[in-house]
Amino acid sequence: MGKAMETLERRIPMLNKSHRAKELMEVWPKIVRMEFRDEPSPFYMIVENGQIRLEKSFAKEPEIIMVGDGQEFVKVAAGEKDISHPLFHKQIKIIKGTVKEVMVLSRIIGSIR
Repeated sequence: MGKAMETLERRIPMLNKSHRAKELMEVWPKIVRMEFRDEPSPFYMIVENGQIRLEKSFAKEPEIIMVGDGQEFVKVAAGEKDISHPLFHKQIKIIKGTVKEVMVLSRIIGSIR
């Protein structure tokens, strides 16, 4: 398991308890696949019914696909940086989905400190 997935696994229980994160997640049901070159394998998040869960496999029909540098995503997931920086510098790329959708994901993940 890579650092991005480990970071998300630690933060997801806190997100699922956060009132602020739940409000965003309830109106944003998505499947987000992450393919980071420094992760041993792809993984994905399912956001539905105000909760996030992480799956250690390959999502076949995600609404969002992100690829790139997993270490940059770790900084985003840890609340150290906004997703706009690695997107602007092409360290993380959106293969499917929109910047707006990824910004909402960043707000959800960053809703806890």
